Amino acid sequence: MKNVIFDCLSLMGGCTAVNCSNSRRKGIRLFRFPKDISRRKIWLQNCRSGKWVPSDSSELCEIHFEENQFEQRRLDSLKKLKPNVIPTLFDVPNPPRMLETKRKSLYETIGNLSSDNLKKNVSSTEKRLSQATSIESNVTIRENYSEPVSCLSEECLSLDPIEELEKIRAEMNRLKDENDHIKKEIKELEKVEEENNLVQLEVEHLQTKVKKANELLHQFLNDDQISALSTPTGKWTNDTIVMGFKMRFALGVHGYEHLRETKYPLPAYSTLTRRLRQFKLNFGLFTDLLEPLKYKVSCMEEGDRFCCISMDEMEIKPQLSFDKNRHKMFGNIILGNTTKEGNKLLAVLIRGVKHTWKQMIGAHIIDGAVNKESFKKFIFECIDFVESCGIQVTSLSSDMGNCNRALWTLLGIQIKNEGVRENKFYHNGHYIFIAPDVLHLLKNLKNATLKGDIILPVTYCESNNLQTQIVKGSYISKLWTEEMNAGKELRSLHHLNRDDIFPDNFQKMNVGAAIRCFSLKTAVALEIAVKLGTLPPDVFTTAHFIRLIYEWFTLTASKVRKTSITKHNKELKYDFLEKIINLFENLTMGTVGNHLIFTRDAIENIFSQVRRKSGATPTATQCLSALKIISVSQFISDIKRSSYVTDSDTYLIDFFHTANNVSVSNNLNLSEKVGLLTYNLPSDVFETKNFDFLATSISKCDLNYLYHLAGSTTNMLLKHCCEECQIILQQNVPNNSFFESIQIYTTLLNQGGLKQPCMGLLQIIFNCELLYSKYKMYIIHNSSINLINKIVNDLSIEFLACVKFCDIKQKTVKHFFTVRSYCTVNFSVNSKKKEKNIWHSVSKKYFLKLYFFISTSIKCNSIALQLLLIFFFMGNKGVEA
Repeated sequence: MKNVIFDCLSLMGGCTAVNCSNSRRKGIRLFRFPKDISRRKIWLQNCRSGKWVPSDSSELCEIHFEENQFEQRRLDSLKKLKPNVIPTLFDVPNPPRMLETKRKSLYETIGNLSSDNLKKNVSSTEKRLSQATSIESNVTIRENYSEPVSCLSEECLSLDPIEELEKIRAEMNRLKDENDHIKKEIKELEKVEEENNLVQLEVEHLQTKVKKANELLHQFLNDDQISALSTPTGKWTNDTIVMGFKMRFALGVHGYEHLRETKYPLPAYSTLTRRLRQFKLNFGLFTDLLEPLKYKVSCMEEGDRFCCISMDEMEIKPQLSFDKNRHKMFGNIILGNTTKEGNKLLAVLIRGVKHTWKQMIGAHIIDGAVNKESFKKFIFECIDFVESCGIQVTSLSSDMGNCNRALWTLLGIQIKNEGVRENKFYHNGHYIFIAPDVLHLLKNLKNATLKGDIILPVTYCESNNLQTQIVKGSYISKLWTEEMNAGKELRSLHHLNRDDIFPDNFQKMNVGAAIRCFSLKTAVALEIAVKLGTLPPDVFTTAHFIRLIYEWFTLTASKVRKTSITKHNKELKYDFLEKIINLFENLTMGTVGNHLIFTRDAIENIFSQVRRKSGATPTATQCLSALKIISVSQFISDIKRSSYVTDSDTYLIDFFHTANNVSVSNNLNLSEKVGLLTYNLPSDVFETKNFDFLATSISKCDLNYLYHLAGSTTNMLLKHCCEECQIILQQNVPNNSFFESIQIYTTLLNQGGLKQPCMGLLQIIFNCELLYSKYKMYIIHNSSINLINKIVNDLSIEFLACVKFCDIKQKTVKHFFTVRSYCTVNFSVNSKKKEKNIWHSVSKKYFLKLYFFISTSIKCNSIALQLLLIFFFMGNKGVEA
């Protein structure tokens, strides 16, 4: 039994000596029995443990070794036994003889070891309890031994054992109470420490969140803006002021104020106005921009330091105006004769060659006749001003007005009779080219094409197998007019409206109209008209020319890598541009042989902003105020245009024009008298027509457009349906001769992305066209939802149901009615002729002369009759007035 107990103690990492409960957990070092057999016998004999045999893991604690048995003065301060040591200190009867050196008291040793901290005090108390327990047990064990216990003094032996035991028990109880109290304090301290750790973790988590929030705020707010979220501030940094200007120019005054009302930290609008008032801008060269522009150029890359100078004129009111901020009159001519008021604003703008940054650099008030020497001097001042900032001027552009032509002649720019162009002049050690703008060139080319004939060179026509040299824009207007007169809602030139074909002077400068005219759709419309016999074969030359201009404009106006000039396609693109240059150098307009002259208007967007701010014909002061705001916005703006189309003022203005906001119902052609009639759908079921019936009921031209619409519907469905339905839509594609005859439009228009519809979807589209034509008046006066639902329910054409319930049939019918309704509205809007207002078209001066002549001739003295004459000449507009 004793062997089992000792083995358990050894396994638990405790001392195996009799009456000793020390272990490593109490901070006591233990040493294993030696492997040497003779030394092991000595250790075992001194332990007085009877027949117990130690194992390899049996150990004795440091208490049982005398002080001289340890190595002294070790640098690592560890207690390490000397070789061949023998334990001699045991709490047993008849203990072994001690060596010569004295060992410290057991109680002092334990006290010294455990006086460091609170936990060691607990260990000390436990050791003292253990010692007391061993003494008590010794008292009991004495009865079994004849000789006295050597560990007790003579004084202790003289005492009564019972009295001695009571004292020991009292000491044990005291030490136990003290130990319990210390343990309780330790638990409380551990609990407080745990709470402190939790608080520390929470603090660290909150600090991380605050740091992350600050990082997010700094992504779009400055330090002063973040401070203003909690405490209003009256001081703003320059970065915040610049941000405020950007917001103001992007949102306008009301939008900026609304943003501030949402507690977004921005300077007050009055602060921006006060800062802007400090920027002085006067007519002439904007010298106040010199230093800021130098700084802006210093931040640019080397490739961005090339620019083009653009100049243009705008009509203004020929009157004086007073600027109260400057206390100065504006309106007199500055460049040239200053004795009269000017009626035009000459603006000069620079724009980047690599990127589309812009900056106003000067403006003058002029009239129609400007001294060419003064004009040349001003232009050279602008060039010197720009190049002093570190930007090289590569080209100069202007329109072909009288003043600009005189300037070009003075600079040596000319177009010789044989068509060779001298388009550059030398200044500041380099050449400056006269470069036409892509947009304005396209607009003038469109006007020239519609106005007369363009004759292509013979060699070019032979190399491209063209039957004729003549490009006739009249073919476009002829085809458009025939389709409109025939009442065709499904038209090949559906993308062109009346203003595109028959423009007035203002509409001739519409960039969008020129882009639509020279589009792939226009070329395909002419080609399909030839194939269907509507137009003669000579039209192929016009279609070829339109395709050529479309490809050229796509290349020059490209903003994406796919259609731009890259290192992989540059040779091919350069050859194409050389082809265009050679063609334009040799083509002529009409039969007289006049060479085409193209103009440039690169700052229409600036003028549109001035007009939007101050009206169609602003005063000189209003122009200067608008140019000041535009100059500041250009300087701080880093927004790049995405396309050339959005750079046109008419393209943007027309979009927001009030005339485009007229409701659709007012434009629909309701020539039939409907009165109080209601249009109801029939109660019988719609019968599904087969392809033989559909081929005889719908014209072949309309079938071509409907086939293309079916392909567009297929493309839409493939993007919004599951994989199972995608497989269904791509199966059973028509391929016989009938379907080949109605694929002409799609084939000519296809550039690789159009989809082929399946038989079921094509049959749905054709049946919907028959029903739409039959119930068009119902659709105009009622919602088409009921008709769509009835068609979906009645038509017997079905598709396999999928798990996700894509419902191909319903989506097809809805998409058809959406597109078809747009066709109806588009036809109604474009087929109407605009009513001209006689009162506004006829000068008031001549009207009043005619009125007084008639009233004097008939000697009419009646005021009522005079008013009647006025109403007669003014028409309905006058009556409304």
